[in-house]
Amino acid sequence: MIRKLEELKQKVTDKGNKLKLLHVVWLCLKYVSNHPDEKTQVGIFWFDDSSFMLNSSIFGTFVNRKPNTMNRLFRTHGFSYKKSTSSMRDRVYELYPNESLPEPKNWI
Repeated sequence: MIRKLEELKQKVTDKGNKLKLLHVVWLCLKYVSNHPDEKTQVGIFWFDDSSFMLNSSIFGTFVNRKPNTMNRLFRTHGFSYKKSTSSMRDRVYELYPNESLPEPKNWI
């Protein structure tokens, strides 16, 4: 189990053992589920039981991948996504009342 943010970053950016994007997403979602206060640093978190929110700029920087490449891979693998709406962001603020999302309109 990954216990620290730096451990996660090292694992998902290791060029010697490059992980598939879907595996990277899963590891990051799992980590943020256990460390919700670090979601804005990783750029991804579970929104509900079947959806997650992602800021492709923040997440791309964290995992050292280009946002456009990630978006294309998500589409290729059948993920559906849409820009976050104000009601979705309001729901996030209800779930995490003492936090704000950086670049709030850039979350999908």
